[in-house]
Amino acid sequence: MADEGPYTTEAQYTQALSAAARIAEQSARLERAWFSGAGISAAPPVEGHAVPVDDLTNLDQILTAPGYQVLRSRPKVPTPDGTWFADEPLALNRPRTHRLIQSWTGALGALLLRDPNNRLYVVTDSIHMELIPTLLEPPHTEGDVLSAALHAYGLPAYEDGESGVTWLAVSQDPAIPERDVYQGAHFRVSCGEDADRVASAHDDAWGASFYDARGEYVDTLDACPPGSTIAEDSAHCARAVAERIAAQRGSNRQGERRHLWQVEHPHSCHLGNFYAPPSEGVHTEYDSWAEFHAAWGDGDRDLSVHVFRWDWERDSGEYLEEGEDPQPDLLKVYWVAQSSAILGSAQCVVTEADEPAVRAWLAERSQHVRALWEPHLDALTPEKA
Repeated sequence: MADEGPYTTEAQYTQALSAAARIAEQSARLERAWFSGAGISAAPPVEGHAVPVDDLTNLDQILTAPGYQVLRSRPKVPTPDGTWFADEPLALNRPRTHRLIQSWTGALGALLLRDPNNRLYVVTDSIHMELIPTLLEPPHTEGDVLSAALHAYGLPAYEDGESGVTWLAVSQDPAIPERDVYQGAHFRVSCGEDADRVASAHDDAWGASFYDARGEYVDTLDACPPGSTIAEDSAHCARAVAERIAAQRGSNRQGERRHLWQVEHPHSCHLGNFYAPPSEGVHTEYDSWAEFHAAWGDGDRDLSVHVFRWDWERDSGEYLEEGEDPQPDLLKVYWVAQSSAILGSAQCVVTEADEPAVRAWLAERSQHVRALWEPHLDALTPEKA
């Protein structure tokens, strides 16, 4: 067992290890039952009797089985004769089946049908999926084991993947919803190129790669020692991720400040106003901080105009040609005039020497926004300039 880290406790590690071991053991039992043939439903399809499911708001009532075996067919490429081929079948538990149906019937516009034996069919022009209800829950995946360990530290993990590569995404901020995980700093955790294999297939250490808010790779955390079980590996990885997150929180609590150009806010914000051109005063630009401050120095003192976001942007130089100089730093400020219902922005060229003045100005603006959120932010201490 690894030594206790400075930001997490031995009790948390023990809880993570126990939770991971429990899921791994459950998966082994389910795997033996599943591959004995006991898990598949014996109910045959009812040809010609599948009807469309019009109301998709109550999928939980439609998905009544512990799991589903998914048979996917798609046209061959090229398709001169219109023949189709079948992919390898998948075994999904109820939550994964729920997400599968939601994703296909949502943005992808697939049709969902159900027959009298509760077999489901997801149909588009490019793919046909048959979802066969099973008598048993499918075996847990290696990602399920890691998720259980992460839960001991209060860290949610979300399955994702692309082009056959799968991973678990873990936000640096546990409060961030799944849809926004990649808008801020996050981890992507996988075993090689996989995170969704059956737990018994886990054959290497988890690799937890950290990405900043811009989606750029930063580093990979130390892996578990060779020869560890999947439970030990998952507990080690969960603690490493929790340590990194907690260390950042700890440095913030100790008053260590980043430079403004090092701060990366989640999401992106567009300049100006969607409904009005810049010529109508919804976006202004200045050649220096001095010019900006002359126009905005006393702005929003009457609490009618609020700065709700700022970004200090610096050219990384990544796309510069040989001999080219990076663009100057820009401070971008986004504001809302609440009494007029106007949204707008401003930007100016800044230098590192401007940082103290910029920080002081932003600190004052933040107090005006805080006033609108009383008493919910009373327990928070604003950063001092």
